[in-house]
Amino acid sequence: MTNGRERSGAEVAMGSGCGKEAHSKQKKMSTRFAGWFAILVVSVLVCWPPVSGLTAAPKASNPPTSDLHLKLSDNGRYLVDQKGNPFLVVGDSPWSLIAQLDEKDMGTYLEDRQKRGFNSIIVNLLEHKFCTSPPRTRSGLAPFNKPGDFSTPNDAYFDLAHQAIERAGEHGMVVWLAPAYLGYGGGDEGFFREIKAGGREKLRTYGRFVGKRFKDLPNIVWVLGGDYTPEEPDQWVVTELARAIREEDPTHLMTAHHSPGSSAVAAFGEQEWLAVNTVYGYEKTLFRPMLAEYLRKPVRPFVLLETTYEGEHNSTPDQIRRQAYWAILSGACGQFFGNNPIWHFDGPGLFPAQMSWQQALGAAGSHDIALLRELFIHLPWQQLAPEDNHAILAEGYGSDTATALTAWTTDGKLSVTYIPSTGTEGRELTIALGRFAQPVTARWYNPTNGQFVEVEGSSYANHATHRLRTPGDNGTGANDWVLILNDKTPAQSLGRIPGMVGSITLARRFAELHLLKVHRQQALTFFPQVDRRATVRIDDAALITPATGELVGMSPEVSELGAIPTDNEQCRRRTKRIPTLTSRG
Repeated sequence: MTNGRERSGAEVAMGSGCGKEAHSKQKKMSTRFAGWFAILVVSVLVCWPPVSGLTAAPKASNPPTSDLHLKLSDNGRYLVDQKGNPFLVVGDSPWSLIAQLDEKDMGTYLEDRQKRGFNSIIVNLLEHKFCTSPPRTRSGLAPFNKPGDFSTPNDAYFDLAHQAIERAGEHGMVVWLAPAYLGYGGGDEGFFREIKAGGREKLRTYGRFVGKRFKDLPNIVWVLGGDYTPEEPDQWVVTELARAIREEDPTHLMTAHHSPGSSAVAAFGEQEWLAVNTVYGYEKTLFRPMLAEYLRKPVRPFVLLETTYEGEHNSTPDQIRRQAYWAILSGACGQFFGNNPIWHFDGPGLFPAQMSWQQALGAAGSHDIALLRELFIHLPWQQLAPEDNHAILAEGYGSDTATALTAWTTDGKLSVTYIPSTGTEGRELTIALGRFAQPVTARWYNPTNGQFVEVEGSSYANHATHRLRTPGDNGTGANDWVLILNDKTPAQSLGRIPGMVGSITLARRFAELHLLKVHRQQALTFFPQVDRRATVRIDDAALITPATGELVGMSPEVSELGAIPTDNEQCRRRTKRIPTLTSRG
C-alpha cells in the first residue's frame, strides 16, 4: 500500500477516417460469397501465420472467471490460467476498494479498468485506516462482531467482500487479496498490533474462516503481510495465517507484501506456501533488485508488487513508465501500477491528491500502462529473458535511471529494449547483431501513444554491430522509446478468393492483413511488415464483402477506421462508402 512507500525514506527516482460513424446494415450475401466468407474467417482466426516474435491478438472478451484460477507455468517463471495460457500481470492498486466504494462506484472503477486491459488488482480485505469510517464499509458493515477480535467475523461484511471479488472476476480481474494488512512498521495503518495481542489461535480461526469463505472464487491470489516484515519472533502473524488459510483453501496461489527494499522470499524465507515472489522498493536503479530475483534459485515467478505511485513523490509519467518496462524486461511476470488517489478512492491518504479518483482513472499512468500491455501481449513475453552482460545492446545502455534494459528470446528471433528518458534528444545505441538467428528488422515503439516508427533501411544482417539513434522527443517532452528487433518472416498465402476487386489494408495491431491488387483468382496474403498507409485498426479480425464493399469486424472492439487505398476507380468509388462498420462477436 502507499503508506509504506510514502514513509520508507528509500531513494525515489527523480521526477516523478472514412467519414462519420455509420449505421449497421443487414446485407444479403449470395451462397457463393458466403462460402469464401466462412473460409476467410477461419483462415484469419485459426491460420494466421506466426510472425517471428509476434503473436495473434487475444479475444476481446474476457475469459470465463474459472480460467482466472492462476497456477505456475511448467518452468516456474510466470503464471498461467486454467487453460495454460500465459498470464501477464497488468495490475492496479485499489487497496481500499472493498471498504470505501459503494456498488455504483465499484462498477465505475471495474468497468474502466477492464476497458484499459488491467487484469489484476491488489485489495485489502480489511481496512484499518484508509477509508472513510475504518474498519467499516461505506454501508456501515464492520468486519468483526467484536472490534479487533479476529475470532468474531461478521458474515455480512465478508458476504459483501465476496460479492466484490466475484464482480471483479466478471470483469476479467484476479484479486490479489490481503486478508489482514499489517501496516507500515507494524503501526496504526494496519492490524499487526491487534493480531499480536489476540494471539495465534484467534488468527488461525480467522485464517480458516476466510479460506473457507473465499475458496469457491477462482480469481484470487492471497497476499500475506502488508507493508511490514516483522522481526523473526513475530513472523508467526504471517506464517500462521498462511497455513490456516491453506487448511481450507489448498489451491489458490500465495505471495507476500513486505517492508520496502526487499523481496517476499528475502523477507519470509523459503516458505512452502510462498509460490509467487515479489519485489517492493524505491531504488533509483530498481532494475537491480529485480534482476537479482530473476537469478534467485529455486526459480519462482515474481511481480513488481509496489514502487512509486503516480501522484506521489513528485513522480513523472516517464518514471512510471520506466518502472513498469524495467519490470517486464528484468524477467518479472507482471507489475502493479498505483495512483494517488485511486488507491484510497478519495478517502484518507498520505499525499494530497490533485484530482478526484474518477478523474485519475484517465491520467497518463493508466494510459501508458495500457499501452505497455498492448505491446507485450502481442509478443512472446513469457519467452523473454534478460540479456547477459550487454550481449544485445553493446553500447549506449547508460547508467542509473537512464539504464536501457534489453530482454530477448534465446532462439535469437526477438529482442525488446526499453530506453528511458534523459530529455528530448535522441540517444545513440550500438546493437550486436550476431546474437540473432537470421537478419532482423527494427522498429521503434512509442510508449506514450502506441505507434510504431519504422527504422529506415531496416534489414540488418545477423553479424557485426549496427548503430541506431532513438527518434528523440516522443511527443510528451520525454525521449523514452522501445526498440523491437525481430527476424524477418516471409509472406504466406492462405488460398484464393474469387470476386475480390481492388486493395485494402487491414492493420491487425502488429501483423498486417493485406489484400493487395486482389483480382479474380488471386491469393489472400499476409505480410508481417508494417504498411505506412495503415488504414483500419481492429482487435481481432476483419474482412470486406465483395458484394457490398462493407467492412465487417469480427471483434466487438473496433478502435479506428482510416483511409483505404484502392487500385481502380470502380473500387475507389465503392470504398468511399465504406463507413459502414459492423462487428460480430
